[in-house]
Amino acid sequence: MLRKEQDYEYFIIIILCFLVLVGASYLFYNYLQMDAEIPEIESVESGYSSVVEEGEVSSEDKIVIHVGGAVKNPGVYMISSDSRAHNALEAAGGPLPSASLDALNLAAPLYDGQKLVVPFTADEGAGITKDSSQSSNLININQADVGDLAELPGIGPAIGERIVSYREEEGHFENLEDIMNVQGIGIKTYEGLEDQITLY
Repeated sequence: MLRKEQDYEYFIIIILCFLVLVGASYLFYNYLQMDAEIPEIESVESGYSSVVEEGEVSSEDKIVIHVGGAVKNPGVYMISSDSRAHNALEAAGGPLPSASLDALNLAAPLYDGQKLVVPFTADEGAGITKDSSQSSNLININQADVGDLAELPGIGPAIGERIVSYREEEGHFENLEDIMNVQGIGIKTYEGLEDQITLY
């Protein structure tokens, strides 16, 4: 009788050991599966993060400009911040055959919020030709160097340097009147050069 009870206990112990072994094997198998999937999850998350970061950097490197006049598709465009005037023309579909490209500096840098107007040639009408001619004779205070600025009445080389320094520190002028923020330019000086300057 005692012998049978011992055999029964051994049998129970063997069954329990078997169940423990099966359970441990199952848990170990699941662990291996989870461990194999982790790199894929990290890879996906890493790729998503990279895309978001690139998008943010890309967004910061963009500017919004308005292209009008003698171009195929006038409108507002978002382009790279290091773009030049000729890039803006390309974004707007290119110039029309009647565009007067010689009136523009196609290598001029652009800035956010700028309006670039491509003038028409003389055969497109007297009114347009007049505006184009006037515009080409104006000094662009957002792009002119010290030499060009010094030619304006009441400016000279010293104040011309201040205008360039102001532009570098504060950014481009949004309005013509903003030039009076430069030291040495008051209302009388501004009135004397107002009709000789432009923002574009």
